[in-house]
Amino acid sequence: MLLTTILVVVGLRVGGAENWKMENCPVTSKPVTEKPITEEPITEQPITEEPVTEEPAKCCPYPLRPGVTVNVTGPSFKCDEPIAMECQITNDFGGLVNKIGIAGSSDGYTNTILTVSEEKFLEKTVICSPSSAMWHLEGVPEDKFSGFTCAYMFSNGTWLYQ
Repeated sequence: MLLTTILVVVGLRVGGAENWKMENCPVTSKPVTEKPITEEPITEQPITEEPVTEEPAKCCPYPLRPGVTVNVTGPSFKCDEPIAMECQITNDFGGLVNKIGIAGSSDGYTNTILTVSEEKFLEKTVICSPSSAMWHLEGVPEDKFSGFTCAYMFSNGTWLYQ
C-alpha cells in the first residue's frame, strides 16, 4: 500500500496533474467549430384513425362436382355468384332410375338429399352465404353445405350420387 501511494504521488509530481492543460488533450487540441442549432418548424400531421370496417366477405369455394351441368364452370366462377345446376335422367340408366334429386354435403363424404323430383329434369340454384362461406339451395337459407351433386334413385330405393 505504501508503494502504491508513492507511485501515485511521484506520477502526479513528474508529469501529472499540475502540468495538465486542456490544450494538451488530443481530443481538444483541434479547433472547435460550433454549428448553430436550427429549429425547423415541426409540421404536425393530423392524427387520423383508421375507419373501423367490417371483416371482408369471404369467398365460397366452388360447390359442384365435375359432371354436373351448370351455368358457371369452376374456372370462370367469381367468389360468391349464384350457380344454376341441372340434373337429368338419361337413357344411360336404362329405365332403372325412378327419381332424380339434388344432394348437399357439408363434409365432402356424407350426402343429404335436399330435393327430389319424378320428372326427368331438375334445375335448382345454389346461393353462397359469404358470412359463412357455405352454400344453400335458393329459398332455403338455413341449410349450409359446401358442395352439391345430382342424385339418382333406383327402383330398389338406393341412391347413386354423381
